[in-house]
Amino acid sequence: MLLLGGIHQTAAPLLNAQPQAWRRYLELALDGLRTTNARTLPHRPPRRLNLTDPAELT
Repeated sequence: MLLLGGIHQTAAPLLNAQPQAWRRYLELALDGLRTTNARTLPHRPPRRLNLTDPAELT
């Protein structure tokens, strides 16, 4: 949802001048999600926080 919201926020100001601009932004985002030629990420994912433990939130 955040990805689609970001595309909307980026394309909204261009709506009158370039009503199809959202298509390009969506294409770029979807292309980035494809696994073709995917590589291993250089960093480990962040550890999961226990949100019920107040000590984890500081």
